[in-house]
Amino acid sequence: MKISLSNFMLSCVLILFVVLYLHQRNRNNKLERRITAITAPLNKQIGSAKLAIQNRRSQLTASKLQLQPGMDVAQLYRSLGAASEKTLQFHLPIGDRRQLENIRNLQLKINRDEQRLESLDSELKQILDPTAR
Repeated sequence: MKISLSNFMLSCVLILFVVLYLHQRNRNNKLERRITAITAPLNKQIGSAKLAIQNRRSQLTASKLQLQPGMDVAQLYRSLGAASEKTLQFHLPIGDRRQLENIRNLQLKINRDEQRLESLDSELKQILDPTAR
């Protein structure tokens, strides 16, 4: 079998490109694993901070709803027999100082958690791009 010089050079160049491609892909995989190992604890902290903010916001909404007057329909069952009657129950919160303190404390905790999340995010960005200041 006769192989021309140009075909041989073309195959060598092709093999060289494949080897270089595989080497570069291996380097990228190592770099990705190293970055993941460095940033994994921060990503976990960021996730828990986001969850804490979400939980505190739902607590804040519940606390605000407790301050509002409400009307409920209640069904009362008599102890003797199967008769029942429906009644309206109205509640108006009086002495809401404790709920207002709870709302203010939750707002402060949300602000503190958001600042913590921003600092973790900036720390993560600084790790990933040390040239950015």
